[in-house]
Amino acid sequence: MPTNEEIRKVKTNLSNMQQFNDKMYVYGNPKIANCFVLLEQSDNKDKGLGVVKDLLTGGFEAIASSLGPIGAMGATILCNIVDGWGDFPPPDMSNTYSSLTSRFEKASKDVDQQLAVYYQDPEKYWNTVFTHNGQSFTLGDLSTIDFPAETDPNFEILLNPAIFGVDQSVWKVNLCSYCYNVRWSPDVHLSSHYNIVDWCQMFYEKHPSYWCDYYWHQDSGDCGDSSYNNVTEHNISFGAGRYHDGAISNNACAYLFIDSTDGTTINASGLYTRKYVFNSLGLRNTAVYTSTMSLDKEVSPKYMQKVLTGKPTLSRLQKEIGVEGIKDIIRTAIAKDPTLLVSLQTRPNHVIGDVLKVAIPEVVDFNVFVQTPRRFGIVLN
Repeated sequence: MPTNEEIRKVKTNLSNMQQFNDKMYVYGNPKIANCFVLLEQSDNKDKGLGVVKDLLTGGFEAIASSLGPIGAMGATILCNIVDGWGDFPPPDMSNTYSSLTSRFEKASKDVDQQLAVYYQDPEKYWNTVFTHNGQSFTLGDLSTIDFPAETDPNFEILLNPAIFGVDQSVWKVNLCSYCYNVRWSPDVHLSSHYNIVDWCQMFYEKHPSYWCDYYWHQDSGDCGDSSYNNVTEHNISFGAGRYHDGAISNNACAYLFIDSTDGTTINASGLYTRKYVFNSLGLRNTAVYTSTMSLDKEVSPKYMQKVLTGKPTLSRLQKEIGVEGIKDIIRTAIAKDPTLLVSLQTRPNHVIGDVLKVAIPEVVDFNVFVQTPRRFGIVLN
């Protein structure tokens, strides 16, 4: 039988864990709102029990490596409570909520209520085993630690990673729900004249939602071969096509990414490395191949509306400065931003429209490539 002192200590720790859970909600809840705002989405749908479990678990798991057995025990017990909802969820979790924020609020209260059950009669649950991520503790084991109270500086040592864990989790949920990892084809050969790391850093400054996968191709010595970096563009997109990349906002990228290229920190408070987001976060994968031949047979009503309302269009610009004038604008843009050498080859219609600041009719084709010893361009009028 536990002693009165052991029971008192367990109850104190349970009370402090309630305070911790409450503060994780208070500071975690604005992270949900922030994510929706930066992704320019509305938190007006219920994402369900599984998502709110991920948010709570993301916060609780984050303390597992803090303060030795205190963090390990706290994380295991709190995560186990949420794990149990898979088979026996609280009754209110079967309700439909108006938003993720509303469900998160109710779920946080449910954690408090379960801790209160243990608080009321710790002897009854003394030998109850809590297991998560290979760790196991009993409720009685709480008599061996001192989970910090809110007035203890150690409380912040646990709370800060928990808030960060909630932040990471809500971004993972929303990015995987709304966005794609778009792979742009074809790949591009970047001249060995460029340092690939410097080039990628320059590219990410212009296109913060992108990640470039690359490998070095060494000149084989065969006729016309050369050395180059083979570059594949990827971007986080709400949906991409011939005339748009659907990229998430620059502000969202600034908040999300820790680095540009590997080891080059651009935001020490960011949530994930760039490579992790594109390779391990769980984004849905899709590919866009920008054919040199348009599949459209006639211009769209949307384009015609721009013509009729006097908006800048390719045909109007061509009448003003001619084809050579258009080429000069593009060459000048490349001189200022060498990253366009790649983007113009993978996304010509989209990028040329941006460079010229005009609308381009769907029936127009662009074939942009860099001549090499093995690749020649011949224009036949």
